[in-house]
Amino acid sequence: MENFHCSLLFKIIRNEEFNIFDKFSDLNFRTLRKRIINMILSTDMAIHGKVLGVIKSKLINNPNKIIIAKDSKNIFEEQQNLFNFIIHCADVSHNAKNFNISLKWVKLLSKELWKQGDKERDKNIEISFLCDRYNYDIPKSQISFIKAFIVPTFEVLVEIFPTLYYLKDNVYSNLKIWEKFSKENKKKGWSNNNSQNGLSEESDSSDSSFESSDQNISEDSENFNYYDDDCNSDDNNELNNNVNVNDNKININNNNNVNNINNCHNDNENKMLIINLLKSEKNK
Repeated sequence: MENFHCSLLFKIIRNEEFNIFDKFSDLNFRTLRKRIINMILSTDMAIHGKVLGVIKSKLINNPNKIIIAKDSKNIFEEQQNLFNFIIHCADVSHNAKNFNISLKWVKLLSKELWKQGDKERDKNIEISFLCDRYNYDIPKSQISFIKAFIVPTFEVLVEIFPTLYYLKDNVYSNLKIWEKFSKENKKKGWSNNNSQNGLSEESDSSDSSFESSDQNISEDSENFNYYDDDCNSDDNNELNNNVNVNDNKININNNNNVNNINNCHNDNENKMLIINLLKSEKNK
């Protein structure tokens, strides 16, 4: 998939209409091309541990400076490692968004995976991990993914860029919401089988399965105070005024006025969003 993305990108920019690099020298373009390919390939979750581990080791060995090389070759590599990490964070950042935005991405990703699983089932081949719509527990999968991959990633990101603290806050808030819903789900005795939850009737049913939850999100969005611009804007402005750069790492002088953005969440609204997601077709 990542190799395809690289190939498609450079195929597109061969068109003069879309070539934003046409003024670059050959040397600069080759350097940029190498940078871009490395960053795109770093979004492959198969190398998540490597991408994260390189940066973590840097922080352990020299917490005040990420780029420590002195010769051009090693500087390029160390810069590339940081670029790769940042792009990797962006690639999985839906879990660091406010909950109603994150939930929309969960639905889109679930539909994409299930459609792949449907095609694999039609071809009588083994269904890939997380792609079986008939055996899929959304809250459980989100909890596992956030704990295993997202929490460690955004802990490191915020250690490097403290002003992004609200992304880590969102991660923990979203994890708490999924855990709370999963616990209530078990108490009520709901089946983890998505057929019971109304998400797995036929190959195309995933689109209709989410229609009611999409509608509810749209109708209620004006009542949600989940967007970053609406939450703690004064605190964000004050925080940004207390930032300086030292030794390639951003440091915060004063955190006293930083509040958790996710205080904007409302438990009942979050619960209804998830219930709509899981049960939208149960009574059809």
